Amino acid sequence: MNILSWFKRSVENPAQPLTNVELLSALGGALSNTGVSVTEKTALRNVAVFACIRILSETVASLPLFIYRRLDAGGRERASGHPSYSVLHDMANPEMTAMTFREVVQGHAVSWGNGYAYIVRTNGWVTELWPLMP
Repeated sequence: MNILSWFKRSVENPAQPLTNVELLSALGGALSNTGVSVTEKTALRNVAVFACIRILSETVASLPLFIYRRLDAGGRERASGHPSYSVLHDMANPEMTAMTFREVVQGHAVSWGNGYAYIVRTNGWVTELWPLMP
């Protein structure tokens, strides 16, 4: 059952309400075997889930992140003079280090499925990255 048929059904015959299972199905969800609703926010209240997300996000964030320049003769060299280098390597924005930013975005990706950032550009170059709630 899709959401349009749910809306049509509730408007045409309000005396026949949808069951919880039909409503969950219309919204793309399902009941768990225990009958307990588990969402991203409720899962983070579980210590084991939170610890796993923390370990994954801290580990990925601690990996080195550099910008490289291709050389004409082949190969590459670190482009530490690139205008966006400091944003990715040192400070993502005035309030977060690059590692903290990467940790937050990776934590969002692990728990919500995606990590998003607001990109601030100056003269076409990335100057700040701010994490957004997924």
